[in-house]
Amino acid sequence: DLGFRFKEKGSSLWHVVGISSALQNYPARDVLRAGSMKEVFDEQLIKEFLSYIRPDNMVMTVVSPEVEGDRVEPRYQVHYKVDPIPANQLANWSGSAVDPALALPEPNRFLPDQVALKPVPQAQPMPQMVEGMEKLELWHQQEDVFGVPRASFMFMLKSDVANDTARHGVLRELLEETLKQQLNEFAYPAKMAGLHYEIDGNVKGFKISISGYDQKQGVLLERVVQAMKKPDFDPDKFLIYKEELQRKLENAALEKPFRQVLGERGRIMTSPSWSPRERLAVLDSVTLDDVRAYTDDFFSRVEVEALSYGNVTGAEAQHLGRILEQQLLKDNPSVKVADRKYRTLTPGVPLEAEYFVDHPDSVVIYQYQGEDKSLLEHARWRLLGQMMNNPFFSSLRTEQQLGYVVFSGFVEDEQMPGLVMLVQSSAVSANEVRKRMEQFAEEFALQLAAMDDQEFASHKQGLVSELLKKDEMYLSRAQRYWGDMERDNYTFDYRQLLADRIAGLEKSVLQAFYQQRVLDRPRALVVSNTGNKFGG
Repeated sequence: DLGFRFKEKGSSLWHVVGISSALQNYPARDVLRAGSMKEVFDEQLIKEFLSYIRPDNMVMTVVSPEVEGDRVEPRYQVHYKVDPIPANQLANWSGSAVDPALALPEPNRFLPDQVALKPVPQAQPMPQMVEGMEKLELWHQQEDVFGVPRASFMFMLKSDVANDTARHGVLRELLEETLKQQLNEFAYPAKMAGLHYEIDGNVKGFKISISGYDQKQGVLLERVVQAMKKPDFDPDKFLIYKEELQRKLENAALEKPFRQVLGERGRIMTSPSWSPRERLAVLDSVTLDDVRAYTDDFFSRVEVEALSYGNVTGAEAQHLGRILEQQLLKDNPSVKVADRKYRTLTPGVPLEAEYFVDHPDSVVIYQYQGEDKSLLEHARWRLLGQMMNNPFFSSLRTEQQLGYVVFSGFVEDEQMPGLVMLVQSSAVSANEVRKRMEQFAEEFALQLAAMDDQEFASHKQGLVSELLKKDEMYLSRAQRYWGDMERDNYTFDYRQLLADRIAGLEKSVLQAFYQQRVLDRPRALVVSNTGNKFGG
């Protein structure tokens, strides 16, 4: 009922698609509410379904390396077997007392009973810093646009030991999995009540997001913080997490070649960064005691930044911040974590690198790097990326048929802007792909010169419209604010400032910029994979 009452506006396209699909199952008069409104409690029907849940009416699937099958699955060549469940096992199950843990759940403690929209005392055009926080920076805006009793609380825990070595990167991933699994059971009823959380581990640390109905967010936040203070370091579960991480890192070598070479591009441009191979090399020696020690080290010196946005007053936002301060950061010193480093390329001398991928296709990534992080620099590279995308695809994919994976566009590393061209080819070698890319770069200068004012203005308007697209949901606005915070833009107007710079660009100036930064003295990186087909 709450979900139906407070359903937010989404994509019109997918709304229509969903309604069209629902018409296959529901009459038109009910199609808008079908799937949301539960109007009838049919006890007999429920009991009938429950009557089928019996040991003798069960199919059990066992997946294990120890299984020795007498049949072979034709597609994957996996051995398997099909056996009846032994009668004595069925009798044992049927005669056993029910495990007390298999009980119906208690009433959902996360279901809100207060869904009123709180009056906004004074409209805030942008988030403001909450005063009185000692251990973290907390930004808050009480929203008055979307009309839903929901809010988002995000915070980032940054640490110098998050990824400074390959070993620490692996330990962070194992800690992340430990926390997620520990919180799964607790967070399930919250999810059912429209309250969600996410833990996103990254090279800077952990980003935690809580979103949904605002009333019980503090309860969920406290439980997340408790898990961070006392992770469940179960030895058996640790072995499972370690095996899963090993498979993930090993499977990275099976990713599509262009994705693997893209990963190497990122590692070259930013540091510290570690390849799947480097992390796999240190994983085997990692122990549970190492994860315990790393956890203490990580949380003893973290920099914390937080954002509260939605149907939350300033006092309520401050309460959430206090939970972090008093329960997670109480004894911690205030620290400032250094930004990741990015490589500055040399003008006129391309940096060349090769990354071996065991695959027939060749891959080339050609990147041009900007000179600074200014808004004007971003505007120029973004507009060039917008203008080059279709011609690059049309030339190298459609006309020259070099491969199915062909892309060009804007790229940035630690907020340093630039442009990237990418081709994965089964037709020609990496050297030939590179020649075709450089040839295209020369030809595009002529296309840019021949472009009339109307087409140039259309490119600018398209990019400006995309940047200034209206936020459709409270969560999308919260995420946009968070993006500004990651750029240290606390006026929260980055997209407007960037759009203004793009709107003011002149074609002649962009032509001169392209000639200098792409053709004459580019800061360039070329990462390639030769491909087995071409002698790699």
